[in-house]
Amino acid sequence: MKKLIPGFTGLIPRGADYFETLKKYAGYGYRLTEGAAACFREGDPKENAKRIRDMGLELWTLGTTVQNGAYPDVKDLAERCRLVGVDHVTMYHSSSTSWRFADRDEHPDYDEAMGEIERMNRLANDLKKEGITFVFHNHDQEFITTFNGVQLFWLIAANCENLKFELDTCWAHYAGENVPRLVKILGDRLAVLHVKDYTRGENFEDKPRRKVTVPRYTTPGSGIVDLQAIFMEAVKIDSLKYAIIEQDMPNKVMHDQIMQAAITNLRETGYVE
Repeated sequence: MKKLIPGFTGLIPRGADYFETLKKYAGYGYRLTEGAAACFREGDPKENAKRIRDMGLELWTLGTTVQNGAYPDVKDLAERCRLVGVDHVTMYHSSSTSWRFADRDEHPDYDEAMGEIERMNRLANDLKKEGITFVFHNHDQEFITTFNGVQLFWLIAANCENLKFELDTCWAHYAGENVPRLVKILGDRLAVLHVKDYTRGENFEDKPRRKVTVPRYTTPGSGIVDLQAIFMEAVKIDSLKYAIIEQDMPNKVMHDQIMQAAITNLRETGYVE
């Protein structure tokens, strides 16, 4: 039976040496790190990418956005991808999640949302010509925000043929979605799983405009998201390779314990290497 390959994003303790931390996590059995942008922070990006791969870790993606009328320089973005050897570019926030995280006061209206979707579709097509896949990462708001009874998530999917998805299991579940069913429906449009979990209760984040409520994140596999059922559907998708863990805030244990416990919990499902 096919098994998913474990990866991670974030979870670098403040003040820790980035490369030494990656090396330690590779030793736990992780085989991919999502943050290819870190290769550009200091030193030679190509050498940094090689250093990470020499640890046994693959790199996943670079980030971009088309919010607020923005549009990246596609040639430059493609060159940056080739420099560090990644073939995915991910957009992590829509205008609806900007409201969710208090970057703005108002929800997007239909015209704004559709304008953003038009740019997403254009970028997906432009990047495909460069041999790069454009990916969208959801939060809860893409499911909660609706126009004429249609969820924003599905408006994006229906109007961006070449766009794929990085499905965040926590945010989809928090929005009330049946996540295994989402995995089944998305099929080969699912580029990667963001395996995030939460437990009962809530947390709060102080943002410039207001305090926002967020889930009480917990080590993947220790909360209320049914990872077993999600993975059971995910392994049926031939093109899907990676299960990338994420935890925005520690709950009861800190980074190193999260990383060790999470990979054990994922392996206990029987669907992760």
